[in-house]
Amino acid sequence: YTCIASTPSGEASWKAYLDVQEFGVPVQPARPTDPNLIPSAPFKPEVTDVTRTSVTLSWKPNLTGATPTSYIIEAFSHASGSSWQTLAEHVKTESYVLKGLKASAVYLFLVRAANAYGLSDPSPITDTVKTQDIPPTSQGVDHRQIQRELGEVVIHLHNPTILSSSSVRVQWTVEQQSQ
Repeated sequence: YTCIASTPSGEASWKAYLDVQEFGVPVQPARPTDPNLIPSAPFKPEVTDVTRTSVTLSWKPNLTGATPTSYIIEAFSHASGSSWQTLAEHVKTESYVLKGLKASAVYLFLVRAANAYGLSDPSPITDTVKTQDIPPTSQGVDHRQIQRELGEVVIHLHNPTILSSSSVRVQWTVEQQSQ
């Protein structure tokens, strides 16, 4: 194995060797699976419906390789131990709701396709996603009620009045729409 770390200012590599033995006798690795039998990596997943503890992930399969029979979803977050973790396996659909996430945490997600012969390479990683904050318990805000009330409001913006070279006065009126 060779591990290569690179930055704009240079590159470093380190080699390691793995020798597997069973009862002191070297074990030969199995022949690698034909890559044509393994699915191709799915396309970049999209994240929607972000709440405090869940997100919905959707992706499209890359059908240039073998047909996938299921998907595996992995996530990375400093809030969950700073390592990639499998959050869902044997997913049969191309959209999935991931639950049990930490509130107010930044996550990255990826998807792998699977079939009887193995796993695909990882999909491209999602854009960073931040779950919603925990609302202050003292307020108990009903967001749906606020949206309903604001949906009945019309705001009229009046022409601004120039006060000086660096300030203006902005005025508006708020009216309740008649139902």
